Amino acid sequence: MKKRNIVLIGILLVLILGYISFKTVCLYYYNPKQINKNDFEKLKNGLVFKDDIIIKINKDVTDYLEKDNIKIRNDFKDFTLKENWYVLNNNKIAFALNGATETYLDYLKAQDVNVYNASLKNTKVNDRIQFLKENNLNNDIDFFKYMHKQDFPTFNILTSVNKMKSIYSVYLMFNIMMPSINYINEIKGDYHGYILNLDNIKEVSILKNNKRYILTFIGNDYFTLDYVKELLNTIVIE
Repeated sequence: MKKRNIVLIGILLVLILGYISFKTVCLYYYNPKQINKNDFEKLKNGLVFKDDIIIKINKDVTDYLEKDNIKIRNDFKDFTLKENWYVLNNNKIAFALNGATETYLDYLKAQDVNVYNASLKNTKVNDRIQFLKENNLNNDIDFFKYMHKQDFPTFNILTSVNKMKSIYSVYLMFNIMMPSINYINEIKGDYHGYILNLDNIKEVSILKNNKRYILTFIGNDYFTLDYVKELLNTIVIE
């Protein structure tokens, strides 16, 4: 009987040591210290939502600038087209119109782990997709609002491996793909989307059919918020 108990205790100790060793390896592979904490805090603090913008399409427009199934009132006749940019005053003021492209959630769901030439070490697409499902994140706006509320992660030996993997993968990719912004305006009404406000740039994303249509305005003194609002009311996406 004693011999049997010793064997059972031995097996139990092996299992415990095996579990601790496995968790230790996982804590090494998915160590949040590999994510730059200062960058994370700066990025997530910029995801604060300010005044909503309501779009009501102005159907009286007759002169449009059009590209890739998206068009906007043509206020750019005095601008010079340089590659994909309409520029004014030696490039200090510029505008770009781009058709359907990937959303930020598309990047998170991408099978290819290389984003912006950065390798996402030890991450898998299924980990990120599971994270989005578990947190009911269905579009970019859901993702931004969620990440704004998150603290920098900490893991310990009691943290589940699946949780380590998904948080590590998503947070690392968040640090890589997100620009540093000051705040966000949510767009509602006839179209849904958001404006990422940088120091001298407004990047407008209209979300439709699970794609992102991007309008970029450089020069905040020229492209004031009121002027951008007026232009957004002339957008037509076919």
